[in-house]
Amino acid sequence: VHVCVCCVCSKAKGKMTSLDMNAVVVFTGWSAMVVVLNLFIGAFMTGYQRFRAGTPATPEDAKYFGNEDRTPLTGGDSSSDGVERARRLHQNTLENAVPYGFGAFIMLFGVSARLASGGNQDIHLWAAIILNVLFAITRTLYSVSYILALQPFRTIFFAVGTLIIWILLIWGVMLATWQWL
Repeated sequence: VHVCVCCVCSKAKGKMTSLDMNAVVVFTGWSAMVVVLNLFIGAFMTGYQRFRAGTPATPEDAKYFGNEDRTPLTGGDSSSDGVERARRLHQNTLENAVPYGFGAFIMLFGVSARLASGGNQDIHLWAAIILNVLFAITRTLYSVSYILALQPFRTIFFAVGTLIIWILLIWGVMLATWQWL
């Protein structure tokens, strides 16, 4: 069994697999980039909604921008709901991006260990790609459904994303530690 440490190719039993580790790394990287972009868009939306509503983030912001009569997170009008919705979306995205990053790393590590052992590889390579791409898609759809207040879609996308994180973590650990997979 020969595995390039640079994650560019894998060769098992004299033949190339239909996928290689490079494809997994590329798709994981693009998926992570979508998740991070989603996080930055949420931060921008929060700032935009605060600016639009004249709602400061902190007391010092209120003083600096001349809004001393407005306290943080209470805009005093119906537009502050947009501020709170954008803030909650950003917070939730951050709370899911960290476990996803850890799960994606564990899955990469597990797939790499599986390639090194020469076991069945294609299903694990495809699973890593599909799970990462699916997570990026579900988080994007979750964000859209959150901003547009679309229930039950928001809950469904959240649940699917959370399930994917758990699958990445469990499958990655199993690949790295259990040789019979």
